[in-house]
Amino acid sequence: MKLKIFFIILLNSFQFCVSSNANTTLDNAQSFSVQVQRYTIPVLTHKTANAVLKIVVQSNRTCNINRINLNLQGTTNLSDITNLALYHTSEKGDMDLSKLIVSTSNIKRNIILPLNIKIVKGDSSVFWVSLRIHDKIKLTNRYNVNCKSLELHEQKIYPETFLRQGLRAGVALRIEGDNGIHTSRIPGLIRTKNGTLIAVYDARYQNSRDLQGDIDICCQRSTDGGKSWGPVIKVLDMGCFGNLPQKYNGVSDASILCNKNTGQIIVAATWMHGVIEKQSGKWVENLNEDSTVWNHQWAKNGTLPGFDLKHSSQLILSKSLDDGITWSKPENITTQVKNPNWSLQTIAPGNGIIMSDGTLVFPAQGRDETGRPYSNIIFSKDNGATWQASNPASYNTTECAVVERLNGDLMLNIRDNANYKDYSDHNGRRVCISSDMGKTWSEHKTSHKDLIEPVCMGSLYRNTYTNKKKSILLFCNPDSKVSRTHITIKSSNDDGETWKGKKILLDELRGAGYSCITSIDKNHIGVLYEGSQCNMVFQVINIKEFM
Repeated sequence: MKLKIFFIILLNSFQFCVSSNANTTLDNAQSFSVQVQRYTIPVLTHKTANAVLKIVVQSNRTCNINRINLNLQGTTNLSDITNLALYHTSEKGDMDLSKLIVSTSNIKRNIILPLNIKIVKGDSSVFWVSLRIHDKIKLTNRYNVNCKSLELHEQKIYPETFLRQGLRAGVALRIEGDNGIHTSRIPGLIRTKNGTLIAVYDARYQNSRDLQGDIDICCQRSTDGGKSWGPVIKVLDMGCFGNLPQKYNGVSDASILCNKNTGQIIVAATWMHGVIEKQSGKWVENLNEDSTVWNHQWAKNGTLPGFDLKHSSQLILSKSLDDGITWSKPENITTQVKNPNWSLQTIAPGNGIIMSDGTLVFPAQGRDETGRPYSNIIFSKDNGATWQASNPASYNTTECAVVERLNGDLMLNIRDNANYKDYSDHNGRRVCISSDMGKTWSEHKTSHKDLIEPVCMGSLYRNTYTNKKKSILLFCNPDSKVSRTHITIKSSNDDGETWKGKKILLDELRGAGYSCITSIDKNHIGVLYEGSQCNMVFQVINIKEFM
């Protein structure tokens, strides 16, 4: 079974893999082989190199590659590109930035790279073509590089394929190590009443691990549609609360919403104070900076019934009244939303919504008195002054996303643990509907049918367009049953009754897979996701592409 899964992943990772075998006569009618491969990945600002094309050359005799001829037809704006380079590969097959072969800043439609590279008989030589682009570009632009020909001993080899569809632009919003943060994870994204984009995420300072750890919720703002982003702003930071080091006061897995009626922005997240020992279920005393004990709120005894800080993870939130520039002190709402018998009631990451009647809704999750995970919502009828939790929509489920349907019902799109190692036709997101704010739920006909998943968070968003007369549902997740690859946005034109609309592949290679969608303006959406090329990728899509 493991071998079968491996080959499924391998086959799925080469959507744009093309090859050409050109028979060229040298001294003894020797054969040359050229394989050109391209992956669907974004070309990102704020990166020194973006791998856009892989070239594999094989020869039955020892010879030299004298030049490579490249063509950039299909690139929207050549002036976006500041540098084109050719690199050798690493032992893992990736582009090796320490092995630069040649580069040029003279960007033209046709580029000839002079080379003097020896190919040993029977070996394969692998090269990567890379682009670097300006930090401020139009984010709907595309970039395309094709291998027009190679010259070996002045003999030309012509790959048969020519890819005209360019790769999408994007922003490397968070790269590992930025601002002294080891890893940035768990994206949330909204557009404020003023049109500002606010991205929130976990700032995991020491390592990439989940809670418990030294983690804050941070945000960045963009006032130009995502082209550029401001400095890192701390939203939720519990510091050394209770005289414990910050690594024992972590805050994680945020969700963000904007109350379009008041302009207030709310961020909610999970706070874990100290550690509960796995076996005994007792809070560990005398923790300090040198302590190594660790537990997770979803693991055995990670969090317990009740409200006490030493027994239960907490649900906290912060608010902003100035468009996300400053944030209020943390507010603990655990006692408002948690059943004291439950082990956990917390938020589901991504974004919340404001309903047509003004009700604020966050997707949520937790664990009941038996430890069973569940998905539900928390909501406020008074603009965030007080909160309450719904009944669970389903069990053995966790991270969910919520939208209001056209009839006023709420739809939850849910990560379902039943999909672990289930690669059958039953694999898929669970979908539940409520018409009474979560007092009762019913399973929707699309459950475990229309939207596959590798057990990962997914994002759901209603985009309204053409002067609020029409809307479309958009869903983003890893479009795979076996791995967090193929980050894809899918569309529904019938309010989630089916998902037969157009879909757009953003990144086919492996990343952490979480995402969040919002509107930028009446013509564009923005998506923030954990991609293969960096911790956080931001991209813009014209809504017409789904029409």
